[in-house]
Amino acid sequence: MLANTDGKDAIVNVVFHDDNGREVGKARELVKANGKTALLPWNIIKTKATGVAFITAQGGRITADYWQAEKAKSYQIATPIAGI
Repeated sequence: MLANTDGKDAIVNVVFHDDNGREVGKARELVKANGKTALLPWNIIKTKATGVAFITAQGGRITADYWQAEKAKSYQIATPIAGI
């Protein structure tokens, strides 16, 4: 989840890397002023993977929250990401 806490639109670039440092996907999203949008990594990477997501923003002030739910094991992970 990406949120824009500023009064102006922002372009957010997200680059996904696997555990070996290889780039496995990219996304570029417009987050409207005081708005939010959800990125679904599966739709970008097209496979299960572990790794990192690098987030950069042009304009606005972006905050993010990562969460993952695992129905089979009955747990959920939520991690807030500091403002960009």
